[in-house]
Amino acid sequence: MSFQLPERIDVRKLDAAARQQMREIVLRLHAQGYGSTAIAGMLGLRRPTVSEWLRRVREGLGTGERKRGRRVGTGRRLTPAQEARIMRDITAHTPDRLGLPYALWHAQAVRMLIHRYFGMLLPKRTVRYYLQRWGWTCQRPIRKALERDPAKVRHWLEHTYPQIQARAKAEKAQILFADETGIHSLEHHPKGYAPKGQPPVLTLPQSRRHRLNLISAISPQGQVRFMIHAGTLDQTVFLDFLKRLVKDRDRKCFLILDNHPVHHGGQVKRWVAKHRDRIELCFLPPYSPDLNPDECLNAELKNRLHASDPSRDLQHLKRKVLSILRSLQKQPHKVSRYFHAPSLRYAIEYE
Repeated sequence: MSFQLPERIDVRKLDAAARQQMREIVLRLHAQGYGSTAIAGMLGLRRPTVSEWLRRVREGLGTGERKRGRRVGTGRRLTPAQEARIMRDITAHTPDRLGLPYALWHAQAVRMLIHRYFGMLLPKRTVRYYLQRWGWTCQRPIRKALERDPAKVRHWLEHTYPQIQARAKAEKAQILFADETGIHSLEHHPKGYAPKGQPPVLTLPQSRRHRLNLISAISPQGQVRFMIHAGTLDQTVFLDFLKRLVKDRDRKCFLILDNHPVHHGGQVKRWVAKHRDRIELCFLPPYSPDLNPDECLNAELKNRLHASDPSRDLQHLKRKVLSILRSLQKQPHKVSRYFHAPSLRYAIEYE
């Protein structure tokens, strides 16, 4: 009786589960004393394949699938030292500081920096791959005015505001941050699905654009005060808001504002001087809206308006604005979370 060898098996054509089962059979036969050649003959495998599987087990690499493709780190154009230099410089500097004609880092800017340093002109796709590996993502920038003075911002954070906090605590006063914003009836349009290339149609009255203006103030504890007005902001309107703000209050208020000319007007200064025991105005560094938590209230208001149905007339717009603001007045915990933004944490608590 003759023994017929099994047909040779191409393990590359087996699925992962079948290959794993075959490796386990090889290990059992090897444990029974069979050598690589005998096992290969019995199972229809190539002897080098059996030997490689047994070697991986001896070296503690297990019986699992070996990762295919290039090893991590091979085939890269930049050396680790070159990568480290690029990462260090793009983290510490903006492109214009390094003599490149760009304001922000993007693939082309990094590509030009690599070319300047190392003489290699990499494809943009490769540069994006490096940026992804380094944990960099393309993001919308935080806008800051060119006229902003970092020294004044630092003085506000380290000296001016801590002094306001100390005075407020000593006088049992309240700190409020205030701001103004305008709201247009045709400014906040929702989005909707439609077939590709066929934008949905939104019917709106184009004859007149309605506008409301808002003055608001919030505290670190989440209190919201506001006043809606239809005209432009002037000293009379602003004084009306201040009078409403201090009416029936049982403690003094430190009101922190930006540097709008109305806030520094003569009428305002004279009225505040007469009521210094009830209110004081304090001013943020110029061009520093990111230090004012009330900007977050304005942003949330406009985001909610954007998501709602379009305003058909001025009264409809006003009703929606009132509804949103009154809802926020009932959610002090939500408003107080505005102060947890990175640039606003300095003002979380003062008591």
